[in-house]
Amino acid sequence: DNVGMVTNSETIKLAVKFPNGNRSTRNFRVSDTLNLLFMFTFHNEDCPLNFEISTNFPVKVIKCDERTSTSFQDIGITQSTVLFVIDKDA
Repeated sequence: DNVGMVTNSETIKLAVKFPNGNRSTRNFRVSDTLNLLFMFTFHNEDCPLNFEISTNFPVKVIKCDERTSTSFQDIGITQSTVLFVIDKDA
């Protein structure tokens, strides 16, 4: 299954870690918009309904939803990293 696989020099591999400890990984282009991250995260069975996504260090909440047009590059994510899903109802 190669859905979501990108293979050029402008790619980053993002691992999204869910509150239950599971993680899901996907390649994105640095020019991709954050709505793709939101949809990738939201449609995972481990994702809580009310969530936010953050970096680990420095801790920074990534503001995104299904309409966000800001790119990874715009917010400074230009290298492969792990992002964390925070359950806002926990």
